[in-house]
Amino acid sequence: MDDNKTMGFYLGRTHQNLINYLSYEFKEFNITPEQWILLNILKEKDGISQKELAIKSGKKQTTITRALDNLYKKNYIQREASADDRRVFLIFLTSEGSHLLEQLTPIAHFLLKEIFVEFSQEEADQLKMLLMKLNGAIDQKFGRVRY
Repeated sequence: MDDNKTMGFYLGRTHQNLINYLSYEFKEFNITPEQWILLNILKEKDGISQKELAIKSGKKQTTITRALDNLYKKNYIQREASADDRRVFLIFLTSEGSHLLEQLTPIAHFLLKEIFVEFSQEEADQLKMLLMKLNGAIDQKFGRVRY
């Protein structure tokens, strides 16, 4: 296996390991890591369109529609028609969604703390910088995916 294939394998495996762990830990809350990510984005910037939410999450609009439908059914989000364009719905975090985030965030932070116990602060900072550089290179080389 050449270095590029190995790198892709380890990046994919790392992502899947994190998703698997979070899925296990979030199971009792009946929420997926993907749904948790959407709630976190809404906590940072509430009242955004599904398109903007897709861009911020790195997912296609069609992919997040099901997640948003499930979050809506559980009363974690609400949808309101945009005053500027009635065809566009803005997504808002509800108080129940905020409460859920308060429960889930410490679980995710504990996961990262446990993972990075083996890393020095310098190594953790370097990994973050390298991942940001990698994502920037992908965006620059191939452009952003159109959602």
